[in-house]
Amino acid sequence: MYKQYKFFKILKRMFILIFILSTSVVVINQHKLYTREKNIQNELNEKIDNQKKTQDKLEKELHYKLTDDYVEKVAREKLGLVKKDEIIFVDN
Repeated sequence: MYKQYKFFKILKRMFILIFILSTSVVVINQHKLYTREKNIQNELNEKIDNQKKTQDKLEKELHYKLTDDYVEKVAREKLGLVKKDEIIFVDN
């Protein structure tokens, strides 16, 4: 009877040890997975922020290019146009 009790006691301890070890392995793997996914999420959020900044910059540029000031600047610089009654000085 004592041997049987001792055997079950050892068996119980082994079962508890195996349970604790397997649970630890699962928790460690889940933590690794969580960390990897969190890093991916942070990288994607960073990319989203960069894209939003780029979009804002492009929208400001578009808004500027739709103004009369921009049209006048391009007409003067690229097309060489001048306003009526404007005098042009050429430096040789």
